[in-house]
Amino acid sequence: MAADPLPPPSPEAACPNCGTPAYRRFCPECGQARDRDLRLPFLSLAAEALQEMAGVESRLAGTFRRLLLRPGEVTADYLAGRRARYMTPLRAYLVASLAFFFASALHPDDARLVETTPGRGSAVSSSPALEHADSKALDETERNLRARGRLGAAMASRVRALRLTPPDEVRRRVSAELAQTMPRVAFFLVPLLAAMLRLAFRRSGLFYAEHLVFALHANTVSFTFLLPGAIADKGWLIALGSLAATGHGVAALHRVHGTSWRATLVRALPIAIGFPLLLGLAVAGLGLVALFFG
Repeated sequence: MAADPLPPPSPEAACPNCGTPAYRRFCPECGQARDRDLRLPFLSLAAEALQEMAGVESRLAGTFRRLLLRPGEVTADYLAGRRARYMTPLRAYLVASLAFFFASALHPDDARLVETTPGRGSAVSSSPALEHADSKALDETERNLRARGRLGAAMASRVRALRLTPPDEVRRRVSAELAQTMPRVAFFLVPLLAAMLRLAFRRSGLFYAEHLVFALHANTVSFTFLLPGAIADKGWLIALGSLAATGHGVAALHRVHGTSWRATLVRALPIAIGFPLLLGLAVAGLGLVALFFG
């Protein structure tokens, strides 16, 4: 028996957003739901809001559960077009990175950033000879900088200001600058990681955008594994999370690209060494620039 034909066009059937004739719940042109009407009782609106929140939480939980427990599966599904069950890669990355950096901000005065300070058992502070040598070296540095034009003079002035700043205040400034710099640097280095993957797996047939999806998922996993260490403020726990993230990334590469374990390790090793090194150098460099010129 033939299906009933679609009803003829009518103003009531037009999408309120773009005007396209729409006979189903969602407009075929712009995707907006036809039944989204704000002229509803409050309880109906509240129920709809709870339903949407439950859907978001379900996708969030499902995305992170599969990301962590099944390396590479979410990326493989996403690249294959099975995406409705997951959060977008960028949104998952933002959730994980914000959670990590928020947890890190709970310990702004982390003493590990400056191992020793004068008056706290530092070998340098306990030796007048070393203090004198350091002072002479800094004086020489200031003179050399002032001889290099305006930029050098500005840097010399900042060196002088920092020398006159109490060590605790310097440590606080360094911690604050690193906390502000790291999220931005980590985000802007994600495309670089995708480029490194594109180069290492250039015979995989994947495009740069597909490697970018993997890079976002890999960083999401890394931030999630580092989160317990950031919350507890324990260096050994952060190191363990980094090790777990590296192993997880290798397993995910093996799953997504289908290469042998040996080939995956050979291609992943330069990335596993180079990317954290570049991240650390970029964070330290920008942190020092902000400290001297901020």
